[in-house]
Amino acid sequence: MTGPASPAVAGGAVYVADLDGVLHAVDAATGKRLWTFKAKGEIKSSPVVVRGLVLIGAYDAFLYAIDAATGRVRWRIETKGPVHATPAVA
Repeated sequence: MTGPASPAVAGGAVYVADLDGVLHAVDAATGKRLWTFKAKGEIKSSPVVVRGLVLIGAYDAFLYAIDAATGRVRWRIETKGPVHATPAVA
């Protein structure tokens, strides 16, 4: 279930992405699946959690902001190519 990047832990959940383009959210205490999100390309970046959003880049040339509680896309930004690096927040 894991890819080449590190997971993120926040709010009692663990967020981890895989090379199939799936972002998984699991309960940190029980390991129970909370939700999954499927991008249209590989995910090699680590997720970043900030203000209730999970930020993740994918090889489908989008940066996604996923609602940490529901797994729904809040917004996405098209980039000029695959997103390989971990998003940074200032």
